[in-house]
Amino acid sequence: MNFSVRGISKSYQGRRVLNDVSFSFSSSDRLIIMGPSGCGKTTLCRILAGLERPDSGTLQGFDLLRLSMVFQEDRLCSHLSAVENAALPLQKKDTAPAFEALTKLGVTKEDLSKPVVQLSGGQKRRAALARAMLAPGELVILDEPFKGLDAENRLRAASFILDMQQGRSLICVTHEAVEADLLHGKTLLLPMSGGIS
Repeated sequence: MNFSVRGISKSYQGRRVLNDVSFSFSSSDRLIIMGPSGCGKTTLCRILAGLERPDSGTLQGFDLLRLSMVFQEDRLCSHLSAVENAALPLQKKDTAPAFEALTKLGVTKEDLSKPVVQLSGGQKRRAALARAMLAPGELVILDEPFKGLDAENRLRAASFILDMQQGRSLICVTHEAVEADLLHGKTLLLPMSGGIS
């Protein structure tokens, strides 16, 4: 399957965030979106996920996709454990794959069953990442998935992402070159638009 984005532009309150963005990628590709803060990376992810509409331009290949996403905020159910959160997209809420995923991501056994409200930011991030990578679908969008992780856990998370991609398309947002290098993907560099529309 091929995906294409043609001439996407988006403004908020008269400020241009994305200006005529175009790119294409195929199934099983890894696309790394990079650029300075405020250049529209998150906005582009939200448009690709169907959460926002562009002011102009077209998307092809996205409308029939099942996708999962890690947002900049973790968006976890605070009263559930890390395992329960990661297992939410699984049929019959089977917790074994979630337990295995979180263990690979370095979450300790004693923390796996705690409500996520009691966990550190890095542990919450790994729970959100495990949930997105365990969810069935053809596309995974990761908006700064390494946020809050130290160097050792970034390596673990990158290895986990690569292992779990399993033929799906992957889009990852980062502004750190070292994080982009960990995922060995094609890079799309977004310039700062910042114009008035």
